[in-house]
Parts: sequence; structure tokens; C-alpha cells
Amino acid sequence: MGIDLQQKYTRALNTFVDKVRQDKYVLAVILAGSLYHDVVWEKSDIDVILIVDDVKNPTGHFSLVEDGIIINAAAFDRRKFKRQLDTGLRSGVFHSWLSKTTLLYTTDETLRELYESMLELGEHDQQLNLAARGSYAVADLAKAHKWLQVKGDPLYSYYWLMRTLDNLAIIEVTLADQIPAREVIQQALALNEPFFRAIYTDLAQQPKDEAVMRQALQLVDTYLTERAARIFAVLLDTLAEHGTTMGLTELCERLPRVSDDVVVDACEWLADLGIVEKLSSPIELTHKSRAFVDEVAYYYDGGHAR
Repeated sequence: MGIDLQQKYTRALNTFVDKVRQDKYVLAVILAGSLYHDVVWEKSDIDVILIVDDVKNPTGHFSLVEDGIIINAAAFDRRKFKRQLDTGLRSGVFHSWLSKTTLLYTTDETLRELYESMLELGEHDQQLNLAARGSYAVADLAKAHKWLQVKGDPLYSYYWLMRTLDNLAIIEVTLADQIPAREVIQQALALNEPFFRAIYTDLAQQPKDEAVMRQALQLVDTYLTERAARIFAVLLDTLAEHGTTMGLTELCERLPRVSDDVVVDACEWLADLGIVEKLSSPIELTHKSRAFVDEVAYYYDGGHAR
């Protein structure tokens, strides 16, 4: 039955592609989803990306059908698709999703070159993504600690720890120079089985009492602390290169693709560890202001082991 179902979906895709090839304004078709990298079942659909020559409607979504099978088609104008890749983080969400696709055909060789280059991991993008994911992880981890220590609720602490899990897995996979996929926890388990078994599979099967959660949170604290210099390398390098106290506004300007709230969460965590020093610097709230207020600022001398 599984083979027959796979063949049915493959036939539907081939029929669809044959029709699309007749449209000169469709420049490329990219296959994503279960038909390419997973197992299809009765509830599956087919996911494709269409790169089109249509500047008036640069993006769109179509729910098509072939042989009774839904085909979800996301359409991008060529320039919009290139812009999406250029402005997104390599190893970020869009890049990770595209890494589990295959180019079925294209009439534009520049698109083929762009698609193939997308599979390469950029070091700077890796560092930005690590800093962002590390910040999300420490923010959620702080809430897990609060619900256990302050509120005395191990079960809700477990909920916040599980919210941290995807980011921890993305960190593990990215540090291994791999592209995080949708099943990133499975990737992380293969790379660091003892740690992810302890906080994922084993923890899920245990009663969530205070002692169990305290031990799990300590494991995550240790995991992040040991990797702090690598996870937040781009942030630490920026502070070290500046050489003096750096206000948060200026720091965020140096990291334009990482949101401000993410940067401050990371800096606060690094300050708690004693890796960076937390200070303040005066700023004006508007260009016309004559009064000053204190903005949080940080200093890093580059002395922490990297």
C-alpha cells in the first residue's frame, strides 16, 4: 500500500510539472515536503515552490489539485525569491526549510546557481542564528527556573523547558555545521544522544516533580554555559572590537538581523555568568531631547576563553 501511495503522489507531481512546463512564465519548480524527504500517507499533500516571472504579483499561494491530491504551491517572483534568500539568515527558518527541497527544473541557470549556493552555510549567518537561538533558549529557560523556584510548579516549568528544546537542538545542529531541518530534535539526538535523551525522551517519561525538574534545568544550564562563547561569538566579537562600553542601541545596530529583545536577553545572561560587564551609558530619547536617561550598556575585554 505504501509503495502504491508513493507512486500515486509521484504521478500526480509529474503530471503537474508537465503542465507547468508549458507556461513560459514559470521559471522553476522546487519540490518540498514529505514527497521529497519523508513518507507520504493518506492525509499528505504536495508542497512546491514556483519561481515566476510576474513583477505585478511577486508572491502568492495556490491550492491546486491533481488526481485528487492537493498541491500547495507558493509562488515567488524571481527578484522576490532572491531577496528572500539575501535578507534571511543562512541556517535560519527559510534556509532550513529550503535545505529539504529539490529543484525539479528551471529555465534560468542563474536560479540554479542561486539554489545550489543556498545549500552552503555562511559563517556569519551561522553566528547570527546561534546568537538568536541562544537568546531564545536562555529567555525560556529563565521562565522554567521561575516556575520551579518561585511558583513551585514543576509541570509548568517542564512546559517552558520544552519550549526551549527546539532552540537547543538548533544550536547543537548548527555547531556541527549542519543545516537544522524540521525534525531538528532527531538530528540533535543523533549528534548528542546522552544530553537530548536526558532532557527529551527520558524526561518525558518521568513524573515532573521538583527534584526531576531541578536536575533537568541544571543539565541545560551546564550545556549552554559550556558553549556560551561559541553560541554568542558574534555578539562577543562585536563588543570586543568596540573596545569600550557599548550601549544596547549601538550594539543592535551592529547586528541588524537580530532583534533588540534577543540581544538584551543574551547580554543579560552573559552578564550573569560574568562573561560581560553590565554598565550604563547616557542617551537622548529623541533627536530634540535635551535631557538624558541611562541606557543599559555592556563591556567585554575579550578575555573569556573562546
